Amino acid sequence: MEKYIVDNIKKTLRREFSYISAYLLATSFGITICMVDNPSFAASSSCNQRIINTSKKLQECMTIEGLVSHLKAFQEQANANKEVPETRFIGTSGYDGSRDYVVKKLTEAGYTVTLQNVPVAINYVTTPRVFEQKFPAQKVYADNIDYAPLVNSGVGDITGKVQVPSGNILGCNTDDFIGFNAGNIALVQHGGMCSGRDKVVNAVAAGAKAIIIFNSIPGIFFAALAASSPSKTTPVVFASQEVGNELKTQVQTGTLPVVHIKFDALKTFTNSQNIIADSSTGNPDHVVIAGAHLDSSAGNAGMNDNASAAATILETALLMKNTKPANKLRFAWWTGEEEGLIGSTYYISHLDAKEKAKISLYLNYEILGAPNGGRMIMGAADGVTPPGSEKIVKLYTDYFNSQNLKSYVFDPKMANAVARSDMFAFMQAGIPVGYLVSGAEVPWNPLLTAIFTDLPKRIEGLATHPCYHKLCDKLTLIEGEMKDPNFDFDLYLQMSKAAAYAIYTYSMNTNI
Repeated sequence: MEKYIVDNIKKTLRREFSYISAYLLATSFGITICMVDNPSFAASSSCNQRIINTSKKLQECMTIEGLVSHLKAFQEQANANKEVPETRFIGTSGYDGSRDYVVKKLTEAGYTVTLQNVPVAINYVTTPRVFEQKFPAQKVYADNIDYAPLVNSGVGDITGKVQVPSGNILGCNTDDFIGFNAGNIALVQHGGMCSGRDKVVNAVAAGAKAIIIFNSIPGIFFAALAASSPSKTTPVVFASQEVGNELKTQVQTGTLPVVHIKFDALKTFTNSQNIIADSSTGNPDHVVIAGAHLDSSAGNAGMNDNASAAATILETALLMKNTKPANKLRFAWWTGEEEGLIGSTYYISHLDAKEKAKISLYLNYEILGAPNGGRMIMGAADGVTPPGSEKIVKLYTDYFNSQNLKSYVFDPKMANAVARSDMFAFMQAGIPVGYLVSGAEVPWNPLLTAIFTDLPKRIEGLATHPCYHKLCDKLTLIEGEMKDPNFDFDLYLQMSKAAAYAIYTYSMNTNI
């Protein structure tokens, strides 16, 4: 990976790391990895050979120790990454080592594993880059502190006046930009029921020659536009809440600040891999898929986002290695989610209509152990989620109720949730979907406090996942204790058991 990537991120990365050898496996699409009868995975000795033929047995065997053993392995791969230290970013050894670890565990457990090659093009903004205020005062903003370029940003050398939309500052609708002066630089706020790409599309359509998206919470995080950037000549800055509020205040008081943005970029082309693991038994005309993305964003190890969910479905697969499902059970670890849902979109787009019709449902998992989070279930809505999704919602709510645990069903349009994770391509294909998540950048609020009376020590106003897309999204176990500032391990185990319950239930349900 080119030196500029290291230059891009190294200011925020200072920890030492050691390299560990990855288990080298085939990486070409269509190659099936041979099965070996030598299971080696993190579960108790009794669960190692136990035939999981009831959901209760699966719940008993799901342990935090088993889950954390996989998190440790993923963190080691991030530490060993010499291209982009402390990340598992797509196209680097951090991702490739994570991939090899998952495949090794699955093949040892007897699964039929296929690696699907996925072509990837990524636009990295190189260093040095410039974001500064020229008027009413000179101010140079600090790279990776006050701002960060979005991966797949356009490039250019732009100086212009900052203008906020005349409508909602979130910029989610074209009408928000009525009266926008072409040639100005648009200032919009992160969040709302749309993606960053939607905001950029609307601003570019209104004539903005650059876009500043500022955070809705303090600080910045590393973010990306979908790989198909709306304009190759339109730089997009992700600014901190503090910088954004300062610029907004100047605009609102009648002084349009002038800023200068200079971004250059180098596009890289590579191949990455989805991991697909199939059960050896089960009706091939009724396929149940459980999936999670394996990659991290640039700039962090992605331990909650999304090693937590990747570990959950891996541990579930390993515990179910001797299970004989009624339906074909397929586990999937997607590449390139952080770069625009690349892996899952590629997978669906390369299935013919007959193969798509065999997929009964898709269960998606993400960020399962957020330390300020809750038990969140994406709801179902007419015209948004495919028919059948409501049954998955009910299965999750019934499960949590049976465990005397509170849960919250959120609007699938909230924070543009439907288009932010890997269930989106399945939804567009008309396949029923379910989604569990414990948090992201959305803050904890009074509504959640009122609902989750069984979750103490939550802080209102703090992000549900405070390390979302930040360097601190890593595993830092407190020595001698099963505690970590980046995880709520009690919540993580509860969410993992709920995921395992759904996977087992639907693998055995012949009426779906």
